[in-house]
Amino acid sequence: MNFKLNKLTLSLILNAICTVAVIALSIVVSNQQSEIKILQKNQIITTDISTYDSRILDCENRILDLEDNLSSSNDRIDDLIRAFNSLVSELNGWQFI
Repeated sequence: MNFKLNKLTLSLILNAICTVAVIALSIVVSNQQSEIKILQKNQIITTDISTYDSRILDCENRILDLEDNLSSSNDRIDDLIRAFNSLVSELNGWQFI
C-alpha cells in the first residue's frame, strides 16, 4: 500500500501532537505547583516549569504560524518539519517523576 502524506494531514498530525504536549505539561503544572522534576539522561533535574512551558508553547506557535501560511513550496513544509522536530527534541527523553 502506497501512502502519501499531504500537507493538510501533516498539519493535523503536528497540531494534534502539540496539543497533547501542552495538555501533558498542563497536567504536570496542576499537579506540581511551579517546579517539575525530570529524569533526563539518568539525572534528576528540578527546574521551574515556566522554562519548559515557554519552550513548548514557542514550538507550538511556530508550527501554527507555519500551518497558516502553507503554500506549495517545499521550503514551507521543511520549516514545518523543523519546528515539529524542535518540539520533539524538547520532549525527547523526559520522564516526569
